[in-house]
Amino acid sequence: MTQEDGSGNLKDKDGFATNERGYLVDPKTGGVINNLNNQQMFGKHDLDDRGELPAPFNVEKHNFNPHEVRGDFDFDRNGKARVLKTAG
Repeated sequence: MTQEDGSGNLKDKDGFATNERGYLVDPKTGGVINNLNNQQMFGKHDLDDRGELPAPFNVEKHNFNPHEVRGDFDFDRNGKARVLKTAG
C-alpha cells in the first residue's frame, strides 16, 4: 500500500520510497530496486509513463510467475504442443 507523505513523496508502509505503481524506487535515480538487496532492477527510463515495469516482468503482479510454468514440451503428430509430464 502506497501513501503520500507530507511532501508529496510516495512511501510504502515501512517508509521506503515508491513510485505511483507501488514499486520500491531509489529516491535519487527513480529506478526500481530489489526489496532484498536494494540493487537497481530497472532504470527510470525502462518504466512507462505510469511507472509500470516493461513486459513480461509486469505480469507477476497478477499472481502469475512465468518462472513457475517453465517446463518441457514436445509436439504430437498433428503439430500440437504437449507438455511432457515428469515425476516429482
